[in-house]
Amino acid sequence: MNEAIAELDTPRIKEVKPMVSYKGFLSLGDAEQYQSAMQIDVERYPRTMLKAPPSASSFVLKAEGAAYDRQEPQANGHDQAENGDGLATVKNLRAYQVKDEAAPGGKRDVERADLEKGYEYGATVVPVSDSDATVFNMETKAAYEIVGFIPVESVSM
Repeated sequence: MNEAIAELDTPRIKEVKPMVSYKGFLSLGDAEQYQSAMQIDVERYPRTMLKAPPSASSFVLKAEGAAYDRQEPQANGHDQAENGDGLATVKNLRAYQVKDEAAPGGKRDVERADLEKGYEYGATVVPVSDSDATVFNMETKAAYEIVGFIPVESVSM
């Protein structure tokens, strides 16, 4: 028992492959404008990352006496497929609706392709079409650049 309790104090470390968060150049000066500028090839890796909680199960218990086809749509918006061990796979379906007083129930279904992006601005939603979005997108490149230095005397500590 003492050995088991002592083993609980030992953390289980999982080796993971590092993921690059930046791969590019560290520039000292503007290399496009000045010949004396210097660029250093750098790679940045995160030291720590947030760990997401495990996702919910994608299986449900089959109801007694229920016979499922391979994929039978359910009224609750999920598909269920028989798994063979008393479980059924849950698959999500997505539906988009808009308010329409003429439609039954006050809402009608629309296709995702018919929707436009919108952004909240206070209590209102501002629609932005794809053609408008290209105007607001700024052409940039990922970079680390040191654009200048200042004398230490001018920094107050």
